[in-house]
Parts: sequence; C-alpha cells; structure tokens
Amino acid sequence: MKKSKPIEKELKKHIGEWVAICNKKIVACGSNPSSVMDKAKDLCGNRETTILRVPEKSQILLL
Repeated sequence: MKKSKPIEKELKKHIGEWVAICNKKIVACGSNPSSVMDKAKDLCGNRETTILRVPEKSQILLL
C-alpha cells in the first residue's frame, strides 16, 4: 500500500503560490487565486475546498 505524503511536504513545493486543498490533497495551484478556485471547483464540485497562498519562509501564517 502506498503511503500518502503529509500535506506540509507538498505545500513546500508551492511556496509563493495559491493552492486549493480538497480531501487533504492539493488539487490545483497557480499564481492567480481566481483561476485556482475555478480549477478546484471543476475538480471538487461542491465538496469543501480551502484556497490559500503558501507563504514565503520568512512570513508568519496565523490561522
């Protein structure tokens, strides 16, 4: 059985980009949040999706 990678490891590949996360997986990424949302909606439909910009290492992210 293949192990899934922790989302934190995957997010490191997208520093400075907008990403869409659905079902604990990155489903879309890019430099434009509107296009990332559109891609995510096409792939995930009405399922709960989170869109965020992955900060640079020097930035602090408060949730």
